[in-house]
Amino acid sequence: MTRGLQVSALALAALVGRATAALADPSPPESRPLRVVLDESGRSQRPLLLYFSEEWCEPCRTLEQTLFRDPALRRAVSQFVFQKYDTSVGIGWDLSNRFRVNSIPTLVIVDGNGVEQARRTGGGPDLASWLDQQAATAAQDRRRILQRVVLERLLFGIAVPVTATTALALPEL
Repeated sequence: MTRGLQVSALALAALVGRATAALADPSPPESRPLRVVLDESGRSQRPLLLYFSEEWCEPCRTLEQTLFRDPALRRAVSQFVFQKYDTSVGIGWDLSNRFRVNSIPTLVIVDGNGVEQARRTGGGPDLASWLDQQAATAAQDRRRILQRVVLERLLFGIAVPVTATTALALPEL
């Protein structure tokens, strides 16, 4: 092979390798401000799952490999808006102080107002069932709030637009 062809082959291999790695690694988006992920959580009607770790943390790396590769955990995490933060820098440092993260890895479930609802340090074999339970609790809480809002509007004679979301609350009134 000529020198030019070797360089081209290496460049192509590097690009294919990056593309394959990107498809195989469903890692979370770069650290985004809390307000942005809270907005996404509200729009998608999914609770927010914050994951705090650091690059040097071996248990964090082990948990990440499990979170992003185990089908049961990927399904459980998909019920949330997921955001990873490095507690040693920037936004991650600020939020780890706000949520009083004392050890890593730590998972914090947050409601639409940024208030902590649940927390777990580390992984464990029952992590998927814990996440499922937290997602179900969050869904029940959202439904209760919606029912209260719809009922208050009806009591005060305020029109309640019937949408797919409000229709869920009406049958139980």
